[in-house]
Amino acid sequence: RKTVPVIGPLYAEANARRFLEVVDYGMRSGAEQPEFVFSVAPQTPLWGGTTQQRDTLSYLRRRIAAVASASTTELRAVCLFPGKPAWFINRTFDEVLDADSSEIPPALEILIVPNIAVSALVHAPIGVASGYAVPFGWASFDENVVARTQAFVKDRFWPFVREQKLHDRLAHALQYRAASQ
Repeated sequence: RKTVPVIGPLYAEANARRFLEVVDYGMRSGAEQPEFVFSVAPQTPLWGGTTQQRDTLSYLRRRIAAVASASTTELRAVCLFPGKPAWFINRTFDEVLDADSSEIPPALEILIVPNIAVSALVHAPIGVASGYAVPFGWASFDENVVARTQAFVKDRFWPFVREQKLHDRLAHALQYRAASQ
């Protein structure tokens, strides 16, 4: 299946393996290696506060680099973070772009490997009206899902990027291009 369910954090071993398999399938389409991997942080306490998340991103980079040509640049991890990021967020990502406000729903977490694969998780309490939020959602390499997710983020990331040159580079990276283009 091109889209698979995900229950729990994306960095959990089984979910990380599942997402990396989705990325592997997505790379078979022949898409060019992306310059960035994008993470949209949910507004949940302590999100990104584990080294497992950093390890998952590192493994993702190595996996993509293994199939990339030698002339490509290293994949950079960019995080769109609503609010003021904690110190551990800055250690996990190459670039953290924060914003005072965002049009992205606060419970939504998105991970995008442009033109290859995406994951979207909603952080919500399960079984009770309040409590610890459990992430659940999906991961996909389906071209239509990848294109729609990239467009969703591209249309809403303007508050995070204040520099025009960086904005243009990120917008270009998020512009969906089918592998045959």
